[in-house]
Amino acid sequence: MPIRLVLGRSWNEEREQTRRFHPAGTPALRLAWSPDPWPVEGGIPGPLLAPLARALAALGPLAFPLVWPPEPPVPTLEVVPGPPHSPFARLAARLASRTAPPLALARDEAGVRAFLEQGWDTQSAAGLLLEPGATVDEASLAALRDRADWQDWRLRPPVVALIAPPVDGCGLFAAARDEAALARLAQSLAETLAAAGFPPEPEGRPEGPP
Repeated sequence: MPIRLVLGRSWNEEREQTRRFHPAGTPALRLAWSPDPWPVEGGIPGPLLAPLARALAALGPLAFPLVWPPEPPVPTLEVVPGPPHSPFARLAARLASRTAPPLALARDEAGVRAFLEQGWDTQSAAGLLLEPGATVDEASLAALRDRADWQDWRLRPPVVALIAPPVDGCGLFAAARDEAALARLAQSLAETLAAAGFPPEPEGRPEGPP
């Protein structure tokens, strides 16, 4: 399957629906893909799943809402216990059908792939990339459980970047803590995808043969 990739830092945030995932003032990038033929269901093309997961896993652990258990199971995926609730609060949430999904911590390619397969085409969740060897802090856990809009959130250690899907899951959006973190993320994506046979083009290159 031919897949054109473009990696850049300029796009229409309203049209691509990334604004709610973008903490104000943080540097960000977007990796966009155009497979041929275009899959009806959208989302991440199958050949990109492994290299994308490998590129992110190389940078550190990733925490995310576990919307559904991966199939087959991923033994290395750590489920993070939720905060304690009173019996009344648990009953009220169940009656209101608002029980939040558990959170998971991925430390390898298989775990990150589970994140990328959690409804990417429906923009159902964001993930937080952490510093190597870090465990996720309580503030970040609370944000992953409760937030739908990240614009007023601050990227503080141990969080390195926020990873999320743009509109229809037709790409990967990342906002980083600083320029150095964004450069490391961009390099990992570009090198890993190129090694898999999908080198990203620089933003602004015209379509078609040179």
